[in-house]
Amino acid sequence: MDTELLFQKIYAFSSPLQEEKELLISLLKEEEYPAGRYIQRKGNPADKLWFIRSGFIMGYYPSEPVHQVCLFSAKGEFVTSASGFFLQSYSAKNLICKQESSLLCIRYKELQELRKIPSLSRAYEGIMAQYQAEGMRRIRSVLYDPPALRLQKLLNRYPMIPDVAKPIEISSYLGISRRTLYRLL
Repeated sequence: MDTELLFQKIYAFSSPLQEEKELLISLLKEEEYPAGRYIQRKGNPADKLWFIRSGFIMGYYPSEPVHQVCLFSAKGEFVTSASGFFLQSYSAKNLICKQESSLLCIRYKELQELRKIPSLSRAYEGIMAQYQAEGMRRIRSVLYDPPALRLQKLLNRYPMIPDVAKPIEISSYLGISRRTLYRLL
């Protein structure tokens, strides 16, 4: 199991012992998904946290006439239905693979067992703080940044996004009309 990228993320916050690494590896499940496959559906229990080894995931709230895209995640990032996962309830959004994706998955219950180990608990807290900070950055950007800057930030973070997401999905994520997106491109 290729866990090098995951360990780089986790060990940025702590230095677990070899037996802790082995325990973590034993609890991880490798999952492979083709493009277009859902990893989480609205209304299903949100009991998994994924780490993206490769691929691209989009999260959205289903609505008509246009889905409300709320996240994009790529290699080296964690993804989950956050409110459902942390509150241990049901997912409010769909998570779909926009590219063939290789993921490492851990269930909430197993993650809570790992949190009993001090070094892994510190790593968990650090990762969750980053996840929360990223959400806050996104909210501030939607509220205060002009559309051109929002688009530039998105392209800087995910240069491949025009190739994997539809313009309507990108414009939804940015909180702009498709006409504005086409004008900015």
